[in-house]
Amino acid sequence: MSAADLTLSGTVVRGGFTLDLGVTLRAGEIVAVLGPNGAGKTTLLRAIAGLTPLSSGRLTLGTRVLDDPGARIWRSARERSVGVVFQDYRLFPRMSLRDNVAFGPRAAGRSRRQARTIATTWLDRMALGDLADRRPKEISGGQAQRVALARALAGDPAVLLLDEPLAALDAASRAAIRADLRAHLADFAGPVALVTHDPLDALVLAHRVLVLDRGALVQEGPPVTIARRPATAWVAQLFGLNFYRGRVTGPGGLVSLEEGGLLHVRLHDDIHDGEVVVSLRPSAITVHVEPPTGASPRNVWPGVIRTLDLYADRVRLDVDGTPPARVDVTPAAVAELGLAAGTRVWLSAKATETDAYR
Repeated sequence: MSAADLTLSGTVVRGGFTLDLGVTLRAGEIVAVLGPNGAGKTTLLRAIAGLTPLSSGRLTLGTRVLDDPGARIWRSARERSVGVVFQDYRLFPRMSLRDNVAFGPRAAGRSRRQARTIATTWLDRMALGDLADRRPKEISGGQAQRVALARALAGDPAVLLLDEPLAALDAASRAAIRADLRAHLADFAGPVALVTHDPLDALVLAHRVLVLDRGALVQEGPPVTIARRPATAWVAQLFGLNFYRGRVTGPGGLVSLEEGGLLHVRLHDDIHDGEVVVSLRPSAITVHVEPPTGASPRNVWPGVIRTLDLYADRVRLDVDGTPPARVDVTPAAVAELGLAAGTRVWLSAKATETDAYR
């Protein structure tokens, strides 16, 4: 099937929730969809797949109208040529892997023989040809993920939807399968929507990120932009940044923060006053057990450690202060400074380490 852009401009109303979006997923583009629980990510996928109708507006794939309630146009899921990979894969337990993959082309109207031939080809492409006669319970989670992707692609879909495709894998398998998934998606000509809670999925797999919150699009852009300049506290936390809202109140980039406290920040040429968002990396904050003296950074404030958590080779401190902050230090620093929950500390950060934006 020829590649085409997918455009949604409309609403979906379900009970007291409303999804209201105007987005285009371009052919050959992988778009990561992020957002907290209840943001509308699943509703978006269901609307594209033909499982939930629009309440208003229009959904098009190239020149084909898939859903337009005002014009009484509705194409069923079977008519839309949409491939879906679910979080739990939903493989048919009593079918062989070959028959699982053949289900896609069979649903698209191919004969049983044609479908099995297509399935064999896809299993070979996924390096699973020697497992074709096995049942889903006889393979690993990573292999099941590849079977689910093969089943979605075997039907030659025009659009591919991935709903948390790596969430069911253990951490050890996720990195390898993520790289494998990236290689397979590179060959897909249509638009891909990837719903995920893992920031690495967005950074490694996606060309563009959509951030949803309470049914609305709150941020859109390349993954690196979203990671560096999040528009919401939820996205900042997802990418591990401290996030503050405030107003420029003094010369030299002095910002009065909404939740209390002041920060000297690096202001860009296009910002001189008004409301700003400030992001600060946890690794850019230094911890002291005594007030720093001498040529100290411009930002210095006291706090109390609430919790400590080990992440790989770093310890994340949750510090209650004005403002509160997440701080990354080494395990050696924790031991040397005698840090623990309840320890009173001083935090410092250079103004040049902040990023203030609108």
